Amino acid sequence: MSDLEHAWRMPSMFEDQSFSLVDRTSFAMMERPGISKVISFDDDFVVYRFGPDRRQAFEVLR
Repeated sequence: MSDLEHAWRMPSMFEDQSFSLVDRTSFAMMERPGISKVISFDDDFVVYRFGPDRRQAFEVLR
């Protein structure tokens, strides 16, 4: 599955969130190679969970 396909399917995994397509694409592109640190002021990077059982979170540097 491509990053864009994964991003497009994310709303069904996070029905209580309204992540933008740009954020979802960023999440997908970071997940694939295992990037876990991000520099951002966007709180969506704090909320998003990935990995087994969606337990892993990005380490957000501000």
